[in-house]
Amino acid sequence: MKAIPTLHGCFGKLARAERLINELRRQNLKFFKKGDFKSEIVSSPDGRQQLVVTKVQAPPVSHSLIVGDILYNLRSCLDHLVHQLIVANTGTQPTYRTYEFPVFVTESQFNKNVDRLLRDVSRDGVERIKQVQPFTFERPRDTSLYNLNEMGLVDKHRLPLLAVIRGRVAALTAEDQNSEMMWFGGGYDDVVETGSVLASFDAGVPDSMKLNGIVAFDMALADGPHDLPVVRLMEMMWRVVRQILEHVGVAVDAEAATKFKDDNLRIAGRQRERARRPFPRSRKPRRRAPAVIPRQTSKGRG
Repeated sequence: MKAIPTLHGCFGKLARAERLINELRRQNLKFFKKGDFKSEIVSSPDGRQQLVVTKVQAPPVSHSLIVGDILYNLRSCLDHLVHQLIVANTGTQPTYRTYEFPVFVTESQFNKNVDRLLRDVSRDGVERIKQVQPFTFERPRDTSLYNLNEMGLVDKHRLPLLAVIRGRVAALTAEDQNSEMMWFGGGYDDVVETGSVLASFDAGVPDSMKLNGIVAFDMALADGPHDLPVVRLMEMMWRVVRQILEHVGVAVDAEAATKFKDDNLRIAGRQRERARRPFPRSRKPRRRAPAVIPRQTSKGRG
């Protein structure tokens, strides 16, 4: 019996990864809301005032496990895609396990391994996979596909990518009885530990002014880019896998891949439309009439 190629498994993996990303976002918000993180202004030996982290709570292991599940579903979605490319080209299920979705930073590496990893994939499928490779970009090792492949390899051999805390200076203020100064921006995009200096204040601030620092902590990956929060990094990888599925999936089932792309475009269009809408006017709540309590009458007085 001839095998029929389908993209349902790939769509399911992608949807599962999206649900896990939403769960990771909820857990992060809960963690930072209830966690214990402190920073304060201290004087350094050379007289400068510095914003220093005084307490950082380590992320729980559950966050790393969720990240590992996201990486697994995204990476296996690409391998499922190659499996279906083979079915679409040969009409049978492959009996070997040496195929996988290739990820290379140089074209020579891709050409050297293409016959082994994409042995029974059609010429059109191979060309479409080649068009999304990291080496087609100016900085291949900074692409989301390369990071997904590298982090997925780490996830196979140990605890899924220990999460770390990163801090970002959101606002700095200096004030006294007569005036106030404020600076926005700045940043500290590395692993934050107890004693980490987030910012230093030296020139331009009178001694009479009181300094304050407002810090927004976030979470990153120890094995990944420290300048990207983990939720944002997972979202970027998810979008790249979705785009690859739209582009390469045409070689498996053109109708299903096109419908999948059109549905995503409609969803994105509705999201942009909602973002452009003005906020609705707040309505004053109606005043409720006070509850009428019936007067109790006494019977048979006297």
